[in-house]
Amino acid sequence: MSNVDCVINVCGKPVQTALAITSLMEHSGQHIDRIFFIEENTAESGHDFGSHEFILSRYHDRIVRYVPPRWFYVGAIARRHWKDDTARLSLRYQYGFEQSEKDLLFTTHNDCHYTGDIIGLLNEHIGHDMAAGHIGMCWTCPAHRAGKCDSFRYWNYRPNFGELKALYEQAASSLAAPLSDFSSDLRSRPWPLPVCRVNEWSALINLRKARRVTMPNGPAAPFGAYDKQRGFITDVGVAWFRDISNMGFRCRHVPIYSHVQHGRGHAAMTDANLYRLREEEARQVLHDTYGIAYPPA
Repeated sequence: MSNVDCVINVCGKPVQTALAITSLMEHSGQHIDRIFFIEENTAESGHDFGSHEFILSRYHDRIVRYVPPRWFYVGAIARRHWKDDTARLSLRYQYGFEQSEKDLLFTTHNDCHYTGDIIGLLNEHIGHDMAAGHIGMCWTCPAHRAGKCDSFRYWNYRPNFGELKALYEQAASSLAAPLSDFSSDLRSRPWPLPVCRVNEWSALINLRKARRVTMPNGPAAPFGAYDKQRGFITDVGVAWFRDISNMGFRCRHVPIYSHVQHGRGHAAMTDANLYRLREEEARQVLHDTYGIAYPPA
């Protein structure tokens, strides 16, 4: 029985999107009921990001297509707007988060290529935790660089603000977010560490638990919200992860890269040559691995 819904946020990359969904269904389709296809509302952007008609038609019996009323791209909106339906339902993944009737929700980027049963893997490990996936943006965290914390230890390493301040001062020249820009919330709650989260490009959420405590039902930030902390913007999922962690809910780190290749896509959205390269690579994989000619003849 299909016990998981999937939600994918889509901004352009039609060939990579086709590969993401095709490969996910090939390896984990037995777990999936509905795919919430959140197609960003880019009508006023001035860019032609291409059509997704191929993949929408191919999985028409599984896909629920939704175009949010607004497009925030990688910008943060004020927390007070998260309570507004129009704004909140324009945040990444939020429509699927609120509309799914399943106990489990799988989130994915549209530039992933799945090579194994990722949902089965995460479901095997999630247990009673709030979510499972790759935890931490450790490559930008001074605590990781200092050898004090990593994905497996995030729950136990809880520095006070003084210790955190010292770590950031030591690494200041290589960090995008200086400690001086941290908000009063980060100063009063230095744990979880400022960039820590469960990475939403391939994550499984215990929706039965999460929806009770997440807006609009509870106080936790929406899962897909960027959050502005004075002079910098935290990435998708950081605010939610901070809130639910401080409520006592754990997330489970699961090594996932034997099951997924992730394209790390923001760079491609601002580099036309890289964008074309990634699309061509996805086109070749669709042909060679799945026998799919894209675009179809």
